[in-house]
Amino acid sequence: MGLTAATGDIASKDVAVEWAKGQLAKEHAALLDYAKQGYLGNIEDR
Repeated sequence: MGLTAATGDIASKDVAVEWAKGQLAKEHAALLDYAKQGYLGNIEDR
C-alpha cells in the first residue's frame, strides 16, 4: 500500500518490498527480504 499511496503505481508484493526497503531504516531490510522470500515460495515462513 505504501508504494501505491506514494507513487500511484500498483505493483506486486515483491516489487513493493524493493521500493519499501529504500524508504525504511536499513535494519528492517532483512525482515522485508525474509517476507519477500516467503511470498515467492522460496522459504517456508510460518
